[in-house]
This record gives sequence, structure tokens and C-alpha cells, in this order.
Amino acid sequence: MRFPCTGCGACCWTINRHESHIVRDDPEHPFYFPYQWDETGKCENLDADNKCRVYDSRPLLCNVDGLIDALRLDRKTFHDVNIKSCWELADEFKLGEDARPVMIPAEIYAETPHEDTGFL
Repeated sequence: MRFPCTGCGACCWTINRHESHIVRDDPEHPFYFPYQWDETGKCENLDADNKCRVYDSRPLLCNVDGLIDALRLDRKTFHDVNIKSCWELADEFKLGEDARPVMIPAEIYAETPHEDTGFL
């Protein structure tokens, strides 16, 4: 089960809020983030259409499912936490219901085989 991202870009507008977790000097660290953000917190790789210019090679910190695999976290729990964070950002930026990912029922996780994200 993959994270139900809506592609709204709100998480990429607030990179500065994660500054205390970001690692800049160790490319092997899961929280390595080599990019800059502007004075509002927006990542330098977010284009005008809210699409990431480095999506295919984005840092692990920007990849919910990759981070789950790398840190061996519980997928349902981590998805739920991130979905709730998405709801908060969608509300903060007044993005509307389309930007709010849907909470996935636990039974769906039980029925869905694990998908390899390529990080292990």
C-alpha cells in the first residue's frame, strides 16, 4: 500500500519546519536533504505546478514510503500520522478537500502485499 499523496505540494512549501531534523553532511543518513528553501519555507525544487523537479531522485526525507522501508516503520501507523499532517497543511493553506488524502482502512493494509520501494 502506497501513501495516498494528492500532489498538492503543501509539504514542499514547509521544508523549513523540519530544519531541526534535516541532515546536510551525510548523504547516507535518512534525513539528508541537500537542497535549499526560500524565506517562506518552499523547497527550491518545487515548480510552478507544485511538482518536484527531482522527484525520481528526491531525498528519502521526501519519500514517505521509502522512509518507512529505510527506518522499518509500521506502514499503517506512519501513513496515518502523515495523512493527518497533510490534513493540517491543507487546512492551513486553504487547499480544499481535494488536497486531503483519504485515511486508508486497516483491512486494506492486511489485504495488500508489501510493495518494494527500492530503498532496502
